[in-house]
Amino acid sequence: MNTSTHVSRSAFNKEHPAKMAMAMLLFASQGGAHLVDLRLKDKVILVTGGAKGIGAAIARAIAEEGAIPVIIDRDQDAAEKLHEDLRQCHGYSYLVVAELNTAEACFAAVEQTVKKLGRIDALVNNAGVNDSVGLEKGSPDQFVASLRRNLLHYYNMAHYALPHLKHTAGPLSASVRRQRSPAKEGLLAMWLQRARSSP
Repeated sequence: MNTSTHVSRSAFNKEHPAKMAMAMLLFASQGGAHLVDLRLKDKVILVTGGAKGIGAAIARAIAEEGAIPVIIDRDQDAAEKLHEDLRQCHGYSYLVVAELNTAEACFAAVEQTVKKLGRIDALVNNAGVNDSVGLEKGSPDQFVASLRRNLLHYYNMAHYALPHLKHTAGPLSASVRRQRSPAKEGLLAMWLQRARSSP
């Protein structure tokens, strides 16, 4: 085992959901191949932006661990292709085609999942774009638009998923991207700080 990618199983203890969230970040960012028995079997895990790129890699990795990935994405063609691939390789996944640009859309995505699968065990907020909006490249209006594209749905998804996550003691997670918008930089810092400060 490559020790640089090892995550202790204790990080996935239900008593430490914040630490579990940070462990899931490392797990997904390293492709998940070096980890075994993460106790994810039959866990329902929402992955926003789950049809392509890092989101798809997260969905595949957790499916390999026996979890049920819920692919939430606006790209219907890519989402359906991944959905079928996961069903053929691992037996089950669930698909929600949605544009998460309103609170109502986020609520509907969560409720559709609960209605179909009965529970939510984890949420991986990954959807968004790397728009490079910053102090030098951008404007106040563009920054606000970047927040709408990259940050507000993180809150909305977490807000509506929270009652179900509290019921299952599940974690929240923000994904790791090599290039992030300023909005996502702030969000990732918030989640990692929450994880590090957890007892």
